[in-house]
Amino acid sequence: MSHPASTTTISKPMRILKVLEIVARLKRATPEDVMRSLANSLAISEITDGFKRSIYRDLKELAHDGRLVATHFSPDGAEIDVDLLEHFSNIRVEYSIPHSDSVARGAGLLEKAGGCFRAVSPLVQSWAIEQPAPNLKKGFTHLFFETAEFAFLCLKVRNDELPVSILVARRSDELDALDPRFLKEKFGRRLGVLSLNYRTLSGYSAEKRAGHALITLSADGKVTVTDLNSSNGSAVSDAGEDFLADICSPQTAAITREENDGITAPGQATPHRIFTTNQWKTLQPSTSSSLPLALRLGSVMLIATSDLST
Repeated sequence: MSHPASTTTISKPMRILKVLEIVARLKRATPEDVMRSLANSLAISEITDGFKRSIYRDLKELAHDGRLVATHFSPDGAEIDVDLLEHFSNIRVEYSIPHSDSVARGAGLLEKAGGCFRAVSPLVQSWAIEQPAPNLKKGFTHLFFETAEFAFLCLKVRNDELPVSILVARRSDELDALDPRFLKEKFGRRLGVLSLNYRTLSGYSAEKRAGHALITLSADGKVTVTDLNSSNGSAVSDAGEDFLADICSPQTAAITREENDGITAPGQATPHRIFTTNQWKTLQPSTSSSLPLALRLGSVMLIATSDLST
């Protein structure tokens, strides 16, 4: 049975995700295209004025944030410069996903440290890599990770674009060259690939695995970690309350590991050089936990945490 469309039918964060998915699927979409597709997906028959206003507002906000591109056309089909819109009436607007060339904002920071991040899915526009800051940015989920220089960087994504999955692996030419279609078919359409230059991380192997582990971050503050048949294993532990202060400390980058730290088996009660936890639990075979959570993939430390406000 179908029902009239209502702004209460679906929450705004989920509606935003649906709108982005519709535009990505259609390549170019008018507001009316988005309304019809969303109504069909929700099995609703009557599109109310309130529903229309919500979609128009969502599209304008997404264009303002840069997650969509708005292209304006005159009645005869000619594209209109945004500075000349006031001189036209009966303007048609089409929305599309911006071309990002699979590059996240701030990806150069990771490249300098020998790593790489591929934003495989155009559905997620807010991927960003930054230096850790003493305070979490509201409305974002953060994944802090070690670079090959043993300093930390932060990969973050907007909460209203969750859920997302992050494939973590040792960097290699084979992994960098993988067809995005293969990755999306295997791990879903909302995917990023984090490649780090660590010998204890497992890399892509056509016969064995696509990487070391898959981390899935959900909108409800949960994280699921799945080991992908890695050589050196994966482990998780509760993150200490002072982890952010430790990561951002000026002394952190000056600390170097013992040479044999990289071959310590996950699951052994061996404290990390910064985090004092010794309660590592080896994944069997995947673990879903609440944020914040400490992860150890091979010898690489990661911390997943979030500010759930939007």
